[in-house]
Amino acid sequence: MAYFEKAKKSLVRAEIQSLRVVQALHLLAAFTFVKGQPIHGSIALTQTAQLSLHLKLEVDPDDSPWLQSLTEEEKDERRLVYWILYYTFKMIQLQTSSAFGFPDNFKSNTVKSHRSLPNQEFQSKTASVYHLCKLLDIMEQVLKHARKIPDSIELILSNNFHEDLLKTLAQWYTQVPRQFILTAENLVNFLASSERYCVLNLSNFYATTICILNRSKLYLTGKLKKATLSPSDFSNLFIAVKASLEMAHKIAQLCIQLIRFTPSVTNSESYTEIEAILTGGFWKQAIGLGITCFEAAAVLWYYYCRTDEVFSRYYISRAKTSEAKTREWIRQDMESLKSSLYLLETSLEFNILSIQTRASKPNRISPLLDCMEGMITEMVKVDAGGKLKLDQSNSEVNSILLEMQTLSLEDDSNSIPVADAQDPRVFLGLLGMDVDGHIKWRGRYEESWRQFWMTK
Repeated sequence: MAYFEKAKKSLVRAEIQSLRVVQALHLLAAFTFVKGQPIHGSIALTQTAQLSLHLKLEVDPDDSPWLQSLTEEEKDERRLVYWILYYTFKMIQLQTSSAFGFPDNFKSNTVKSHRSLPNQEFQSKTASVYHLCKLLDIMEQVLKHARKIPDSIELILSNNFHEDLLKTLAQWYTQVPRQFILTAENLVNFLASSERYCVLNLSNFYATTICILNRSKLYLTGKLKKATLSPSDFSNLFIAVKASLEMAHKIAQLCIQLIRFTPSVTNSESYTEIEAILTGGFWKQAIGLGITCFEAAAVLWYYYCRTDEVFSRYYISRAKTSEAKTREWIRQDMESLKSSLYLLETSLEFNILSIQTRASKPNRISPLLDCMEGMITEMVKVDAGGKLKLDQSNSEVNSILLEMQTLSLEDDSNSIPVADAQDPRVFLGLLGMDVDGHIKWRGRYEESWRQFWMTK
């Protein structure tokens, strides 16, 4: 932590307000957020925003007469810094259910995308972070829609805004350069490229957005009976279930591949592509993966444990598979998602990876992993014949409220909670559902959703 304190003091004393200082402040903010100190991180991020506005990063260099002396490479660097900051601000805002102070005047429709970073495999006129920021703008609208408690179940079943968001998302997807679309064939090359984190997030956040948009509809499959639904409403719910399962499966399958390229936990000796090997440093920086793992797990868990048999049988018949095969791949997907969270949690503490040992002290991944282990426990009970009803709680077990502990910035071996706990950093949470009858999620809108499901 001595290096952190020295860096912070140096920035405080800095007299020259420059792009380099903005970049340094951004790194400090990112460091404190990852270390479980959102209060300090928010302070550093606010300072970053203030200096960025002072330097007018929200104005494209081509529209800034005072910057005409810059080379094209220097202009591109300013654009890159702008979009990285925009991504950071937006990510923090979307992960907190309370309003985060995103500077409104920092938003811009005029800053161009910088060119992609030098990479022979993936040259493009635009870089992936630009398209990622555009996706986060759509996700912001989706989250506002998904978090809002509706007046009635009918508004979940039929909502024009829901359809408009799906169209907006589809339009965004068509505008993403094909070389940034992740496939099994190009995954290895991307993992060795400078674009890897953004491209992974492009793929996973797109899938996650679809899961989020359909979450409340998925929940209705455990609440409503087919006899109470019109054919169009039943079809509507089936489409939501199918899309959610497909996207959750896509996220889990990517996790399986990432784990396969992490030889320290797979003990594989067959690695010939050295550039694709993933280390603790990769997992520590792939923090967005943890959020998408949680959202995917929420879909798989709910379908497995709560969705009514009428919907599951219909899905199985349309997918031309069997119940046993469906439940098997869901269990496998949940294990891969859990293993990924193990890797993320241990990388933040030790930089030594494990898929079997938990971190000794809580970090931002811990509540996500606690919840997922509860989901898997409930799945085991369902397999044993103990399916939990939608609004049923286990009165014999004390409720657990999952929250994120705020840690000190001391050495990892001494890190302890030092302040009030906060909401875990995810996009949507559980929308009022309890896992395994007693595990609750801390979130500003959770209790209101819980009351909604109980009264409708």
